Amino acid sequence: MEMLDREDSITFKKLGYNMTFIGAVAVALIVISIYFS
Repeated sequence: MEMLDREDSITFKKLGYNMTFIGAVAVALIVISIYFS
């Protein structure tokens, strides 16, 4: 049970990093499109 919880937290952490990265890229694209319009 403890092993499962630990792997879940690691997977959740990776998912969080991916979401943060995707969000940052999306914001950057929006800022660039506004800046160049």
